[in-house]
Amino acid sequence: MGAPIRAKRAPWTVNMDKEGSTSACYSFSSMDHDFWRSRWKNGDIGFHRNAPNSLLVEQANYLRNASRIYAPLCGKSLDLTFLRGKGHHVFGTELAHEAIEQLFDALKETPVRSTRGPYQVYEVERLT
Repeated sequence: MGAPIRAKRAPWTVNMDKEGSTSACYSFSSMDHDFWRSRWKNGDIGFHRNAPNSLLVEQANYLRNASRIYAPLCGKSLDLTFLRGKGHHVFGTELAHEAIEQLFDALKETPVRSTRGPYQVYEVERLT
C-alpha cells in the first residue's frame, strides 16, 4: 500500500495501493473527541441526513446474508433503522451520547442500558 493520505481533523486514514484500490481505516484515538461531542451538543450536525444513504439502499441486496452489521461513528443515522428494518442486527458505535439519545427518541423506543468495560451500551431489538 502507498503512503496514507491524511485530511486535517479527519477521523480516518485512506490508503491507496499501486493498482488504485483504496481502503479506509477509522482511528478513534486520533479523533478530536471534544470537537465531535461539541458538534452534537450544539446541534451543529449538518452532516446528518434525513434519509438512509442512497448507495446503501441501492446495494442493500448484497447484505441480505449478513445477520449482523457494524456501523462505526453512526450518530443517529437513518442507515441504522433502514438496516434494522431489513432484519439485520445493527451494532453502532458513537462518541456523543447526545446522538444516541436523539436516535432512540426518534425511534420512540427506550433502550436497555448497561455498561460493558468502559462502554455505555444501549439496546433494543436488533439495535445495539
